[in-house]
Amino acid sequence: MRKGYLRPADVEIAGLKPGDRAKIGTTLRAKPMSRSWTPNVWKFTYQWRLDGKKISGATGQKYTPKKWQHNKKISVTIRGAKPGYYGKKVTTDWARVSKPFSSTSRPVIKGSLRVGETVRAKVVEDWKPTAWAYKYQWFADGEPIAGATSKRYTLTKAEHGTRLKVKVTGKRQAYLLTSRSSRWTSAVRWPDGVSTPRITGNPNDRYVLSGTKIWFTGSATGGELTYQWQRRTAETGIWKNMKGRTSRTLAMTAKSFRTLDEYRLRVRNAAGTKYTRPATLWVDSLESDPYYTGKIFVGSWYLFQAASKTSDFTVGDTPYVGTELWICPLSGYTGNPATEVSFQYVGSGWSTTAFGYSMETEGGCELFWVEASVSSHTAARDGVWQVYDDSRGPDGSYAPITQWMKGLQ
Repeated sequence: MRKGYLRPADVEIAGLKPGDRAKIGTTLRAKPMSRSWTPNVWKFTYQWRLDGKKISGATGQKYTPKKWQHNKKISVTIRGAKPGYYGKKVTTDWARVSKPFSSTSRPVIKGSLRVGETVRAKVVEDWKPTAWAYKYQWFADGEPIAGATSKRYTLTKAEHGTRLKVKVTGKRQAYLLTSRSSRWTSAVRWPDGVSTPRITGNPNDRYVLSGTKIWFTGSATGGELTYQWQRRTAETGIWKNMKGRTSRTLAMTAKSFRTLDEYRLRVRNAAGTKYTRPATLWVDSLESDPYYTGKIFVGSWYLFQAASKTSDFTVGDTPYVGTELWICPLSGYTGNPATEVSFQYVGSGWSTTAFGYSMETEGGCELFWVEASVSSHTAARDGVWQVYDDSRGPDGSYAPITQWMKGLQ
């Protein structure tokens, strides 16, 4: 008594995917996945088919397509058998019986071999029969260029100095996919008149009072240059592009918030990118343009940074304002800020002496708490901090300076 039907798994024509081309004169082999039939098959039989119809006498595992079968769809039906089970038939996907093109030709690369120019592949139309469509792949020094699969390709600086080749694959129903490659070109060059940029002029450092008009200028050679000014602040240390600043000259009005900023000019063309030497801007503040909280600024021989916003509080019946301030000696200086830096809190038509107390030391810097009594917290909202640094340099030079920080908001 039979136990039921075999449950077949995949079958295929070895080496061919669905819709592939089967070459006339090349032997095909039916491939049943015998281990995955359930239960294991005892015997397989075969029947090759053309356009779904049986091919007389084609009952072996192998079959060689004939010339007269050109453009037909070939497949094979595989039947699994095992004693005690009903047999089961499965037919593979078809492959089209195909033959080679009778003649083909090399494509030719046309266009200027310069970065930024577009080259194209020209197929000489002596393919017989005529291909219905072509696929393209561009190469640079033997390596395929990612995404370069169109008839045209625009050369980038990555191809500079390399030689090009294009491979064209012709397609036509019932003909084998055939690829022909062009000859190698000469090396790709930079655009006409373009060379690697060279910096010929750097911007200069500036030390000015807030409100002063200033200019930074850079220059370079190289041809077809584009310019972009970049800024790096002392607080972040990160270079960022300045929106709209794309000429050789950078003009601005110096403000307190720009002190210790660095500026450089990026110069670029197809041949490369160069940067000028950075220039530093020092801006002395004004009572009307004080430094904001968190800004690093310079006194005489110290760096300062307001570590917290000014706050208001009351001791007994007396109103106060206060802030934290980091004070760091410049390189090589060993003075004592407690004896060399003094503070006032200044408002419209009035001022009051402030007192600074060192709270902690870290990395050679001291954190001061600075406070001042005021007539009222309301009046204090018009005030700013005055920082007076009268330190003498290691060489004995003396240039006392007054700077200003934002007060109670």
